[in-house]
Amino acid sequence: MSENGLTRRNFLKGSGLALGGLLAASTGAGAAPFSGQSLEVWSCGGLAEAMMPANAAFEKATGCDIAYTGAFAAALGKSLLAHGQTEVFAPRVLDLARKLKAEGRMLSFRPLCFTEYVLAVPKGNPGRVYDMEDLKRPDVRMVLAPEASPPGGQAALVILKKAGVEEVALAQASVLGDCVQTVIPVQPHQLFETELVRRK
Repeated sequence: MSENGLTRRNFLKGSGLALGGLLAASTGAGAAPFSGQSLEVWSCGGLAEAMMPANAAFEKATGCDIAYTGAFAAALGKSLLAHGQTEVFAPRVLDLARKLKAEGRMLSFRPLCFTEYVLAVPKGNPGRVYDMEDLKRPDVRMVLAPEASPPGGQAALVILKKAGVEEVALAQASVLGDCVQTVIPVQPHQLFETELVRRK
């Protein structure tokens, strides 16, 4: 994107400032500085719920159209490592970002957030689950997604292992899925407490 002397770096810098201005104060000044331009954004599917409103806010602030793809992070990363291209990539996997940077496939990256893992219990907490030790009880069943893309699957298993409950949790799990989102009911607010049992 070099027409009118606009480089990709200046475009990203300017549009980022425009979005920051929109979030800081809704003044409307300098609206749509990149009307008619487009920006390609990829993210792992697990971030789609967060990316969609962020994309909409960015489009409103800049006038730039976002072409968004949310998919399995490993597949997107494999495409990028094999010379696929996008302009913004949110992989949710720090190791993948580091690898892309090391191989010259990513200009730069910055961690935006970190995941806090919790135990979510059915409404009313009928199993009386209050800490990790409770997972060892034979009456407690878990829903796990050990095959989910990083960090969802393996990170949870590491936490269970460090707490000394991985083996029994896997043996007693009622569901062992491959995606964190699909193993959770469609309307979790009807089934789960808003208060989450936090790992100690």
